[in-house]
Amino acid sequence: MKNVQKIIDLRGGMATLKQRPIRLEVPGFMRLVIEHVGRGPRGGELVSVAHYGEQNGDLMRDPEVVFEIADGQWNPISIQQDYIGSYREAVYVSEEGKVFVGRQNCATSRRSPASGTETSKPRGSWTRPGETITQPSERSPRSPFLLQVPS
Repeated sequence: MKNVQKIIDLRGGMATLKQRPIRLEVPGFMRLVIEHVGRGPRGGELVSVAHYGEQNGDLMRDPEVVFEIADGQWNPISIQQDYIGSYREAVYVSEEGKVFVGRQNCATSRRSPASGTETSKPRGSWTRPGETITQPSERSPRSPFLLQVPS
């Protein structure tokens, strides 16, 4: 995300990004749009980075990744790919205000050619140093991990 940060800095920084999005168009490539979209679940700035194309007159994100910027780190929050109808959240906030990192988004699914069953390979977590992830109760419908942020 260093290049995206450089683009933001060259265009006036986060204060300017909050006022208006950055649109970059290069012939032969999809339009790149960088925009501030609010505050994140951990209190950082939310920034959307997306390539846009068109299909039947509709704008299509291919993909859009929303990041939370906190302490200079870019933490992924969600990814959306309109052409294939995919939206995944890496982090979400419960009704009680707790921040969760979704288990299903921290792994890659692979289908075993021999048995035809899906297996998961952990990719790691999107936590910052000092944060820990613990397994919540079995009653959680989405079976997320609870993100514990030290105070």
